[in-house]
Amino acid sequence: MKTIEEAAQEYGEKATGCFQNNLYPHCDETLSEVAQKDFEAGVEFAQRWIPVEDELPEDSFQYLCKTIDNEYRLIIGEHIKNWIYPHVLKGQITHFRPIEYK
Repeated sequence: MKTIEEAAQEYGEKATGCFQNNLYPHCDETLSEVAQKDFEAGVEFAQRWIPVEDELPEDSFQYLCKTIDNEYRLIIGEHIKNWIYPHVLKGQITHFRPIEYK
């Protein structure tokens, strides 16, 4: 399996094609380097943990939840209101992230 950096480099090279050696306007990075950073930022965003103070999970999705004790729980759609919300109110669930199947 490729690392994020390897995948980002491959994406950057494909995205820039023949313009790889031209400089990106307003900075000293090549288009490939800019594309790599864009790709890495996208991966970082997709893998982020969402604090429950910022947002609560919606119904009908699957989530991985992190507890105050750094334990993890898999929660599936119909159990969200019955399980996550009470634990959020008690301060036991601190973060969550959606799990998508594609």
